Amino acid sequence: MVEEKRSKILQIIDSRTKVMALISIIAEALFLGSLVTLPSDQTLYALIACLSILIVTLIGITIIEYTEVKSTKALIENKDSTFLPEDIRGELNLSFIAKRDKLSKGQREILSYIEKNATSGGGVSQKHLEGKFSKHTGCYVYWRLEVLRYLGFVRKIEIGKNHNDTPLHSYVLTAEYKKKYSGHE
Repeated sequence: MVEEKRSKILQIIDSRTKVMALISIIAEALFLGSLVTLPSDQTLYALIACLSILIVTLIGITIIEYTEVKSTKALIENKDSTFLPEDIRGELNLSFIAKRDKLSKGQREILSYIEKNATSGGGVSQKHLEGKFSKHTGCYVYWRLEVLRYLGFVRKIEIGKNHNDTPLHSYVLTAEYKKKYSGHE
């Protein structure tokens, strides 16, 4: 149990912090190693220097971690801090009805098909959708599904992998879209 908690702590700490801690440990080891060669009247000063380096390093690590957590929270909480152009941000904030009205004919067909064929709680596989809309070539269906996903209409669920270890996906309506606007034309 203790070992599991330690491994989780090490996974949370980023690489920069680990490197700083390693440098601190090496510096401490060098100072402690030099204690045996110092005259006894300078030993106290060397110990104070070791303690100072350790404290400064710990404070530095804490400040870096705190700053990163704080800035990450600010980015998540502040929707205006996205790096999206204003026109795209505006479109993403539209209601589902307004977004749906802006869909291309092909995207609307795919969304309507998912609405009609997604079983309760289940979705429609990407392979099935690619077969249904096979008149379009290449990655047409995939990218239309991705746009529908980015707009918040559908959610992509990995349902397995094929023989090439490529993920297989199914698409379901998002709870928000289904609850508020599904079926409205």
